[in-house]
Amino acid sequence: MVFSALRFSAVVVAVLPLVSASLERRAVRNGHHPHFEARGTAGKCIATSWSQVGERVFDYVIAGGGTAGLALAGRLSEDAAVSVAVIEAGHSAYGAQAARVETPSAAYFDSSVGSELDWQYKTTLQAGTAREMSWPRGKTLGGSSAINGLYYTQASKREHQAWSRLATGSSDDTEHWGWHAMRDAHLKATEYMGSSVRELDGAIAAQANETLGHSGPLAVAYPARSYSSVAAWGPAFASMGISAAAAPYDGQTHGAFVAASTLDTAEWKRSFSRSAYVDPICDERANLVVLPNQHVTKVIFDDDDTTLGQRRALGVEFAASKEAPRVRVTARREVILSAGAIGSAQLLQLSGVGRKELLEKHGIDVVYDLPGVGRNLQDHLAVSTSYKVKEGVPLPSNSSPDDRQLNSYVDGAVAYLTVRDIFGDDTAAFLQRAEAASEKYAEASQMPAAVKRGYKRQVRLLLRDLLAEESQHGFSGHAKPVLEMLLGTMDSSMHFSSAAQAPFSRGYVSIHSADAFEQPHIDAGYLGHETDLELLVAGIKIARRAAATSQFAELLESETTPGAAVATESYEELISYVRETAETNYHPTSTCSMLAEHLGGVVDQWLRVYGTSNLRVVDASVIPVSLSAHTQSAAYAIAERAADIIKQARKEGKSEPVEECAEEEEEEEQDEEECEA
Repeated sequence: MVFSALRFSAVVVAVLPLVSASLERRAVRNGHHPHFEARGTAGKCIATSWSQVGERVFDYVIAGGGTAGLALAGRLSEDAAVSVAVIEAGHSAYGAQAARVETPSAAYFDSSVGSELDWQYKTTLQAGTAREMSWPRGKTLGGSSAINGLYYTQASKREHQAWSRLATGSSDDTEHWGWHAMRDAHLKATEYMGSSVRELDGAIAAQANETLGHSGPLAVAYPARSYSSVAAWGPAFASMGISAAAAPYDGQTHGAFVAASTLDTAEWKRSFSRSAYVDPICDERANLVVLPNQHVTKVIFDDDDTTLGQRRALGVEFAASKEAPRVRVTARREVILSAGAIGSAQLLQLSGVGRKELLEKHGIDVVYDLPGVGRNLQDHLAVSTSYKVKEGVPLPSNSSPDDRQLNSYVDGAVAYLTVRDIFGDDTAAFLQRAEAASEKYAEASQMPAAVKRGYKRQVRLLLRDLLAEESQHGFSGHAKPVLEMLLGTMDSSMHFSSAAQAPFSRGYVSIHSADAFEQPHIDAGYLGHETDLELLVAGIKIARRAAATSQFAELLESETTPGAAVATESYEELISYVRETAETNYHPTSTCSMLAEHLGGVVDQWLRVYGTSNLRVVDASVIPVSLSAHTQSAAYAIAERAADIIKQARKEGKSEPVEECAEEEEEEEQDEEECEA
């Protein structure tokens, strides 16, 4: 069936109560929505029924109310002349789950992983680990920012120069994705709320005060309490020859530091995208509606619109469950996917944008043959060593659940290590091994041709410009870290986690069927590239070195895992331990990569999906090469940059709404008179 842009909203599931088309158009033009205004004063923008969105017309329709989706909605709705709808599969994040979401230490002692707040994804059987692996992702308003570990770290200056080069062909720091542009986005997103811990309230807090934002929605701070293990972190790494990070919130992340957390110190609660970007304005803006508990099933395209070979997205279809009727909502200007590294790729494929062979296999009409959709998947794989703590060493606990300050604790001790830190004089030899292994890996892979070209480009960039001490193409700043070391404390144990930040392995996401409610096929490709194994083995050795320093020797009694049975220098035994125990560090990216189309890219530098005129992706799936940082900071920055790009496009007349009167074939006489007037 062929739909014009306006008739699209009129053919929605017949059981819905209908509002007259002319009234709807007048409401949208005036920035008002009758259903919203009738809801009272408490949380107006959070819809309680699909009828508040279904069969309606909005300027911008956002599929996914996670970290980036809600941040983008908050920014776009600043313009009262446009209307914004967000549709999220998960529930509100409050109610019975509120304490779990809002209490920072609950991330450790009462995790949302495995609960209804979690999509509970599973990978396929991984050849590199010989097991399926859990992939928790937030399924609630706020997405993973509502259930994550609250770490707030940022990528380095050089990484953003490389991102800009891949996306735009230029490493200019002022480009959309260059360092200065992204630094400004980080500043715009955050409000630094300080530190009240004496041990942290020195150089660490002062440096954060200078380089984090002071007027953004997202609260960033240090916990109200800290512990001796955190105090030992920096000195321990310094004794190993790894100094403190020079400016971790100003592009200089190499070294050890105590990371800030997404904490609101006013009440010692988690700060996440709902509490930061939506709750403060929810009662004030009639042009924003957020609909939880509804699963977007596909994007709808206009069959008639093939201007310059680009298809126009009319809106999206959604439903509460597999059995529920499908409902549609119209986008006058743009449809924006913000469903994350798994969901956005899945939605594109379900909507007919993806590799032609995959779509035809599942009976999906091909809107645009785009083989990069779902490909280039990267994740930070982590392995840990654990220790029993000496008696009397204080550790965090949840023994006082009503003590908000105590419950504000987040493990914030991190260190970002470069190839030089790990291999020293053998750095050149390591890079040569990585290059040889990459050629072998690429040739053996089943990647589509364009994706393989993109992979080879990424590897060249990694080896010559990111991981090398000196960039061959003039990128500035320190080399990209390849390992992140994390300190974890719980109960009577302490953990040193090593997470690979520059994965050479690649995976993919692909649909199993045309059923939007069936979880997609997720193959992370873990440890398919031998260099990733080498880096994680090195991480175990570094963790053991840290535990043996005088600072930690005072705190630790004995190693419990992998334990004495696995010798430090036995490479084969350490490889076995990595394969048996490695887990995700919860940072999947790049399935809708911002790369040239001939390199397997999915979106251009303006976040527009290739082959479409008004469909964008705004979330961590657009990051072309995995960043050496926890991804939530990048997701917020991407949303901030996207809002600026979209607003500028509207200002320049590049995001014009559908001309409703011209597109409607059977206007009522009253509507015709209104159009002529």
